[in-house]
Amino acid sequence: MHTPDVVIAVGVAEGRTAVTPELVAINYRSARIPDNRGRKPMDAPVVADGQTAYFSTLPVREIVDALAAEGIPAEISLSAGAFVCNDTFYQLQRALSGLDVASGFIHVPATAHMQRGDSVPVLPLEQIARALEIAVNVTLAAKARTIAP
Repeated sequence: MHTPDVVIAVGVAEGRTAVTPELVAINYRSARIPDNRGRKPMDAPVVADGQTAYFSTLPVREIVDALAAEGIPAEISLSAGAFVCNDTFYQLQRALSGLDVASGFIHVPATAHMQRGDSVPVLPLEQIARALEIAVNVTLAAKARTIAP
């Protein structure tokens, strides 16, 4: 079995204007649209009898501060929603719970290629890629500080 040092899941949050590391994943589903299989769960748990919530183990505040220092719009998000992104985040945190793996979920704005309307905010792909690179580097640096003598 491979145990990575860091796992960062990423999703697009059309309409958001900033890169938003998520703070907490909740054991709750409530879909406003069907998923790719046509399912639309309402008021259901992600995992029956699962833990109520899991917090990100990424250094969320440090990531946001580092992004802001680079001029990349960023803010902490308290909700990954209640559907696919939250499911992914919840299952990730559940699977890695108790392991020494920094993990979490980051939402990014749409790019111009994804934009479905002129009123949807976008962020250039290069800026999104740089933001994710910074997030990984900040996380690895934070991990190194926790294991240094």
